[in-house]
Amino acid sequence: MRSGASDTWSDALMAMICPRCATVNRDQARFCDGCGLELGLAKTEALQPEGLDPLAPEGEDLPDTIDLDDGQATQQLGTSEDPTRPLGVDDTRFFGEGFIEEAEAYNLSSASLTRPLSPAETQEFPAVSGMADTQQKSYSALGPQGGKKPSMPGGRIRNKKLFAILIICAILLAAAGVAVATYSLELWGGKQVPDVVGLKAQDATDRLEEAGFAVSQVLVKSDDVEGIVLSSHPGSGVRAEAGSEVVIDVSCARTIPEVVGKGTEEALALLQSEGFQNVEVVEQKSNDAAGTIIAVSPEVGTRSKASSTITLTAAIPFIVPATTGLSLEEAQAALEAEGYGYTVAYVYTEDVAEGSVLGTDPAEGAELPSGSEVTINIAKSRAAEVTAWARDWFNSAKTYTLDGVSYELSSIEDISYTGGDGCSFRVVMRPFETHSWFGSQPETRYGNEQTIKGEMSFSSDGTLATINPNLKRA
Repeated sequence: MRSGASDTWSDALMAMICPRCATVNRDQARFCDGCGLELGLAKTEALQPEGLDPLAPEGEDLPDTIDLDDGQATQQLGTSEDPTRPLGVDDTRFFGEGFIEEAEAYNLSSASLTRPLSPAETQEFPAVSGMADTQQKSYSALGPQGGKKPSMPGGRIRNKKLFAILIICAILLAAAGVAVATYSLELWGGKQVPDVVGLKAQDATDRLEEAGFAVSQVLVKSDDVEGIVLSSHPGSGVRAEAGSEVVIDVSCARTIPEVVGKGTEEALALLQSEGFQNVEVVEQKSNDAAGTIIAVSPEVGTRSKASSTITLTAAIPFIVPATTGLSLEEAQAALEAEGYGYTVAYVYTEDVAEGSVLGTDPAEGAELPSGSEVTINIAKSRAAEVTAWARDWFNSAKTYTLDGVSYELSSIEDISYTGGDGCSFRVVMRPFETHSWFGSQPETRYGNEQTIKGEMSFSSDGTLATINPNLKRA
């Protein structure tokens, strides 16, 4: 056979036999019927059937791919050690008897079959045309050193594997369908919790028990009608084991809790726990401890909605009002308004006008229970008091004596406060003498007026303590 014809024959065969899976394809097919490989790549991939392990001589490993241009490839195909020796009958073990028969069908002479193969002819074979696809075969020659005949993957094996896979898939699908159906029928996987939200508590309990569940109730403050199921745990539609417990939240009315007598913070927390959202605090003076709730509106125990306004009255202490600078009458009115009693005390001072309120005891701003007594301090001038006592002393008599001489007071010129309990004085007096002559009427003779100056002091009750010069009332 000529080299050019051999190349054409090899190209035709390579176009039909898939180099990846060894499937024999239709003439002029573009893609492999077995693995989908583009057959135009046949010239660039080695003819290596999928799953076939090439046999190599002992001690020698063959490469995974075959270089078709390499002349040594003839040792991996149907050649003998002697490339010039004609092929004998025994050599058909490398190709198979079918190959010889098909070669004869194409009028290939025995000479052409038995002549030595050239390196270019050892890799490719002519396509067998004009026959059904099931009659087309491909062969792979192995090395010359007594290798085993390869086992070619066939269409029947692939079909059996595919059939087995389909059977397994069908079984799995059927099993899945049975599982879904039995699950829907609640034959396994627990039971579905029925929807009981909105039912009365007793009706919900009956329905859940009929479904095979145990039931417990939890009261939840709500603005809804009392005794209605608000939610369940687990919720409706959830699968749970038969006999397991389902907890239902049942609505109950909100009521004003007992907050009177508690601190403001504690009362607010109690109202918040009941769900009340609108709470205001007002203050009122009280003898209770500061911050103690003394009243609540609406009253304790009243049913009310979460949005209702709740008013807490918190105690604040009574405090002594400010009275400094007021008159005595104004100070008394301010104390009475706070529920206080009062007494009056005078405090000597020259800083403010006499009679002004200097303050109170306890001092203004002090916390003091209502009903207590407060002392009002009134300003009193010691100067005015001492000078008044001095004037009263001089005006209490008409005549005085000084060093044995009698004087008659003509006028008080000046009395000035000197501090403490003392004052100075300046008075005009005239001395006088009274004589009686042998039973005649007494006769008084006056001397010239004299100005007498001196100082005097008084005790706390207004009694004269000292005076200088030592004038004495007659």
